[in-house]
Amino acid sequence: MKPPRAYRSLILPLAAALLLTGCAGSTAEDERPTLTTTITQQPEDTVAPAGNDTGEPRADTGDDSASSVAQARTAYHEVLDSPGQFPFTGGADYALTGDYDYALVEMTGDSTPELILRAATVEHLDPIRVFSVGTSGSLIAPPDTLLSGAAGAGGYRAGINATASRDQILQAEWHSLRPEITVRPFVLDGERLSATGSEWKDSMSAPSGALLPITFHSINDRAPLEAMTPTVGEVYTPHTTRPAPAPQPSARPDGGLTLSGQVQVMTAPELARHQGYPSTPNGEDDSHRFAVFILDNPTTFSANKASDPNGLVQQKATMVQLGEMTPYDSDPTGFNLEGQRLSITFDPEQCGFPTDASLPLGEPRCAGYTIN
Repeated sequence: MKPPRAYRSLILPLAAALLLTGCAGSTAEDERPTLTTTITQQPEDTVAPAGNDTGEPRADTGDDSASSVAQARTAYHEVLDSPGQFPFTGGADYALTGDYDYALVEMTGDSTPELILRAATVEHLDPIRVFSVGTSGSLIAPPDTLLSGAAGAGGYRAGINATASRDQILQAEWHSLRPEITVRPFVLDGERLSATGSEWKDSMSAPSGALLPITFHSINDRAPLEAMTPTVGEVYTPHTTRPAPAPQPSARPDGGLTLSGQVQVMTAPELARHQGYPSTPNGEDDSHRFAVFILDNPTTFSANKASDPNGLVQQKATMVQLGEMTPYDSDPTGFNLEGQRLSITFDPEQCGFPTDASLPLGEPRCAGYTIN
């Protein structure tokens, strides 16, 4: 069953400038873009009846399911072949880089997933459009946009998530210094992407499990599109959270490395860009967040490495990972230290270099350290 469709229009303007004030108590962390929705309710008799070709997504009709999927696949290929033909305005002017990626999400309750197209921007706050197909297989292309990414200043974050009910898509917004997430559901309403009017709270530190992560793929990788299977992760619940490492004694560990720097919290795309890579190594999106200690100066760091059984190895390091929070695992170590300049002593025996292509690429992760 498709959800009731009582709403018809959406405007998502993003303020192009940050508001700076000199009022007492205001900080740079509180400066963030403004993401606004305007919802207009239409009389019920103006809503197009289900099943027409004016934009109503196709219902699952059993025998016609395979045909609907094939028609959608063809339409989505055409979108990915020429993504530049679709404007990303949504009430704001975005400085697009010309790079795009995509995902598949079921959000209308039928057997045919919708295409989610994301456009990269210079500011790294990327607009997203949703595409579907009508009963005749024609493309439905709502002009409305959602957001994914991080503002250049102020700690504002935005991302999208799927739902287990497969009947809507979620716009999530949060601040890098706070665990609370504001969540607003959106549905396809004819040829518009509309807010349902509801809003609820979730938490980075104690997630409800209602926000399913969405994996994006390069538009040059058409294998997910050929499969026409939603590129959505499993439900994450707090039981999969591993406990944070126990605090280390205040005594300086033998052979410790004392380094100075600043703690920063970054999303996966932010961290990849910080390390000089155009994209994340495994398709990680904004739901993957890292607390990293950015060193004042690159240094030779000693740590364990699984590929070298002969004890500690030495490698160049520019940062140290303190903790990470993802839809599948959670270690909040270091997140409460964001923005602080510190001197930290690390215990090499409780640090390790990665042997896989995971973020931060090539940099040590440490469970044991002492803040001086």
